[in-house]
Amino acid sequence: MIIALTAIGKNPQNVSGYDLLAPLADFNFVKKQGINGPVWALIAFDTLQYEIPVDSSVSVQTSREKLIDYILSNQCTDGGWDLDGEYFDPDVTGMAVQALAPYVNKHSEVKSAVDKALEAMSKNQNADGSFSTAGENTPESCAQMITALSALNIDCLSDNRFIKNNNSVADSLLGFSVENGFEHTKGMGYNQMSTEQSYYSLVSYQRYISGQNTLYDMTDLISRGDVNFSGSATITDATLIQKYIAQSTAFTLLQQKVADFDKNGRVDINDVTALQKYLVTK
Repeated sequence: MIIALTAIGKNPQNVSGYDLLAPLADFNFVKKQGINGPVWALIAFDTLQYEIPVDSSVSVQTSREKLIDYILSNQCTDGGWDLDGEYFDPDVTGMAVQALAPYVNKHSEVKSAVDKALEAMSKNQNADGSFSTAGENTPESCAQMITALSALNIDCLSDNRFIKNNNSVADSLLGFSVENGFEHTKGMGYNQMSTEQSYYSLVSYQRYISGQNTLYDMTDLISRGDVNFSGSATITDATLIQKYIAQSTAFTLLQQKVADFDKNGRVDINDVTALQKYLVTK
């Protein structure tokens, strides 16, 4: 729900007075279901760089570090992830990689885990480009792989690691296409979940090839440089970014993301210069 509301520009922290982020402050609650919980909690928090609520009543406070560490500690020995923690499962592996993708260039442990996962993904790809879950080829497995690769800025149509006998994972996905969406099993017709996941994976690839933010990075809802969230970037924002660089003011995670005007992963004087040039030519 947090992801969905953020995507349509609504505030998940005030849904008829309810803060949907609040329950996720309880780390024991988050991990109750297993690996799925920390994966999707991390994705949800990162959609708009939400600050994790602090709840003094919980026994273990959730943090991004705890979410990442939990995901890393549950990686299977073969490099993938699985609900039972035993072996590579393409769906769960794809989701875990999607959650970790924003941290690959920030944490060496994350990069090592993702590199190992990529090797497992390549190794477990079938000859027709597909991926199998419990011995069955499904579009959902293909969709999670496409979304994961796009999140890492890897082209699933051209990277040789993910081309088998001239078949890409996207080729396999499209093999499940039917008139009104996608089917889960060939010959069985339209399936809602298959259609949902297939379409958003295609959107993730479309966003990758067009140079847009990754699927779950929704910070493009806010204009680049608009650190005071006024609706558009102004010279006031450039001044605020300078103050942040000089450590005379603090920024939230979202402000840090928005302040990175040149999108190189850090906030420095080059962002101020780029923003000022943009404002002059605007």
